[in-house]
Amino acid sequence: INRKGQSKKSGGIGTHVTSITKRKFRPNLQRIRIKTANGGTKRVWVSVKAIKAGAIEFLVKPFREQELLDAVRSGIERDQEQREKRKVQLDLRGHFDSLTPREKEVFSFVVKGLMNKQVAGELGLSEITVKIYRGQAMRKMAARSLADLVRMAEVLQLHTKSQ
Repeated sequence: INRKGQSKKSGGIGTHVTSITKRKFRPNLQRIRIKTANGGTKRVWVSVKAIKAGAIEFLVKPFREQELLDAVRSGIERDQEQREKRKVQLDLRGHFDSLTPREKEVFSFVVKGLMNKQVAGELGLSEITVKIYRGQAMRKMAARSLADLVRMAEVLQLHTKSQ
């Protein structure tokens, strides 16, 4: 990297940082983009654009190498958290998709707070039948309690409030 912060090989620090990061930290890492701006109005515009694009850090030039490394590490950690969250959502979606249509109906009433007797009345079923569907839904969703089921509905972004 030269004095201007540019990689002699790649033509820009962003490309250089991306290649170092991919080699050392995560080979499947998404692109790292580093923008620079001079002048007051342009700096504000670039900052706003970066925020809208999901920037996680701003470094004011001149910056220390450690600041850059900390920003990259922070981005990698945030990326890992988002990937883990997405994996949980996909796993839950798979469990939810394995429910029968009737189990989904019972699930939706139960997470809204209705008791088995109320669900039975809404669906025209016996209370024991509702308990069976509820038990099957909880087993398929790997929920240990009603609270687990409600949290899962929130992660899946299913409407859990009574309407």
